[in-house]
Amino acid sequence: MIEFEKGTIEEILVRLHDIGLQLNDNSNVKSVPMEKYKELLDLSIHVARKTIDFSNTIDEIIEDMENKTIV
Repeated sequence: MIEFEKGTIEEILVRLHDIGLQLNDNSNVKSVPMEKYKELLDLSIHVARKTIDFSNTIDEIIEDMENKTIV
């Protein structure tokens, strides 16, 4: 299993994915193809990474503003 930093969005999404797989295994309805789960996981991780990129950009902007205020 891939390890992610504890508390990250990626970790949360992977855990949600695992829960979905377990629910699918336990359901009596027609199962969802594994490829669909993989697509969902890939998309979720992509969105999480973009979110982190935006968050880092915002942090940099705030840090720059704080540094300008201090000077």
